[in-house]
Amino acid sequence: YNYLKMNMAKFDFYYLKNYDLVSGFCSYNGSMYKHLVNMYSGKLNKIGDAPFSLSSSWYSKESSYQNKKILENNTHNYFKRIAKTVSSKALWTCKLRGNEYADGKKIPMLKVSNYLTSFLEMTARATNLYSDRDSCAYLINRFENPVIKQYFRKNGLDVNDNTFALSELIQWLFRSAIRKGKPINLYIPSKRMRSLLTAWLNGTFESEMTKGE
Repeated sequence: YNYLKMNMAKFDFYYLKNYDLVSGFCSYNGSMYKHLVNMYSGKLNKIGDAPFSLSSSWYSKESSYQNKKILENNTHNYFKRIAKTVSSKALWTCKLRGNEYADGKKIPMLKVSNYLTSFLEMTARATNLYSDRDSCAYLINRFENPVIKQYFRKNGLDVNDNTFALSELIQWLFRSAIRKGKPINLYIPSKRMRSLLTAWLNGTFESEMTKGE
């Protein structure tokens, strides 16, 4: 969108409604999905209370080793004892370990025991392969790439970190059973990401979260 604006390209808005392409702008409102999301709100969220907890920089700090172990254990406990699910029904994501690969796949920075095969990259798009997964854990606090953000700002365009983060979360979340209108269990330890999704599910994101951006 910003690339088009920056280059003064002409474009139109379209959105999907009942599988039909409709001209116009679709409101960013997730209230129709609220009843499908069972979001965890207990003590396992404490690790994500700080504004930049679970961000890319948080994962990259050597000093966060112990915190990462806590997050791994929290996620395992959530899946096993709270969601009471097995790996074939679970889905989780976190920051990747750079460009490292194992067996042709990128390596996550966390290892959630008994649920290693449930990992799905946070940038996953356009796949129905996981639409039977009904217990999810989103273990990252998303921010736009600072280089990209600075590039747009130099060209007079702003980037809203909240809108970016919510869009990325929704894209990933809709790989799961919710894309078929089925209920899901959800663990989002990042307080910021949890607040963004809650506002979207309440239909108040546009009025609450974009203020002052």
